[in-house]
Amino acid sequence: PQKPWDVHGSSRLTYENLRTEVHQNQRDFVGPIVIEDSGRALYVTATLDGVDAVDVLLLGKAEAEASLGYYLSYGASGPLAGNPSFSDLVHAGAQYTKALPVAKGTYYLVWDNTPSAGVVAPPVSLLDDRAAMISYVLQIGDAP
Repeated sequence: PQKPWDVHGSSRLTYENLRTEVHQNQRDFVGPIVIEDSGRALYVTATLDGVDAVDVLLLGKAEAEASLGYYLSYGASGPLAGNPSFSDLVHAGAQYTKALPVAKGTYYLVWDNTPSAGVVAPPVSLLDDRAAMISYVLQIGDAP
């Protein structure tokens, strides 16, 4: 299948270039993303369809893996195990582009469509599961 983003000619390392579907009360954990040097950044470019907004969070390895455990045990009501080092909203109808300077370490990017993390609170409807359709490219490069 065709990739969502054309990234030819970039000096950045493309970690993922995908389209994901995150249903109401779901999270998608992208990682582990290993940053081996200081002075680096994660570059996130995304578009969103299907819902008005979705949270994008950046967690360190320990917090992300514990949060994933809570999510698997408790579902959408599972809390995050710590505060994200970055949190933002991706809105439908506009391209999202962000550079996230990061220290050497291991990270997870989390697409969150739950009411228990971030600020987006998807409406609860038994007959209407609105999925967030996110086309994104995640790259690693020199910090701006």
